[in-house]
Amino acid sequence: MGTLAPGSGVIVLLRRLHQFLHMMETGSLITASLGVLAMMFVTAVDVIMRYAFSSPIPWWYDFLMNYVLIASFYLVFSYTLAHHGHLSVDFFANKLPRKTAFLMLAAGFLATGILMLLISKSSISESIVSYRNNEVLAGVILWPMWISKAIVGLGMSLLAFRSLHFAASYLAAYFDDSALRRIGVVPQSADLEEVAQ
Repeated sequence: MGTLAPGSGVIVLLRRLHQFLHMMETGSLITASLGVLAMMFVTAVDVIMRYAFSSPIPWWYDFLMNYVLIASFYLVFSYTLAHHGHLSVDFFANKLPRKTAFLMLAAGFLATGILMLLISKSSISESIVSYRNNEVLAGVILWPMWISKAIVGLGMSLLAFRSLHFAASYLAAYFDDSALRRIGVVPQSADLEEVAQ
């Protein structure tokens, strides 16, 4: 197999997409982290207000469950995938020839990306319908439902685009062993990382 020239359009495009996705994932991680900090702080304040002054924060639980918890959960999926923090079974990948492993990873990430795009499209469509119908969750405050659905759609969109980017990156690595390094993607497996350098 040949190699992709260091300045080839494919490598440059994949590297720029990687940098853009990394920026978006970092922003999502910061948002989710601030959400976790807010959960801890306001919950502590709520407990103090509830038991020390018999005056809990009435809107906090609904806000926490409908927005903050969902954001803290869904917005970190893509960042976690980019850093290989999800569970993976690489027993077979380490036993396969490098090119075959790259091709199989590309196919797996492509299938994952397509599935996540479908989930994202569904969540965004539900969010739009919810917004148009002015759907709310009953409680002390009538919380709009479309926001939580949009958060799920955003998280799934980022995960889909990262999966599709990985699929293209591993396909490029199939043709050129140094492609992953030049794109900036860390290989899925430590063993694959050694052979890709």
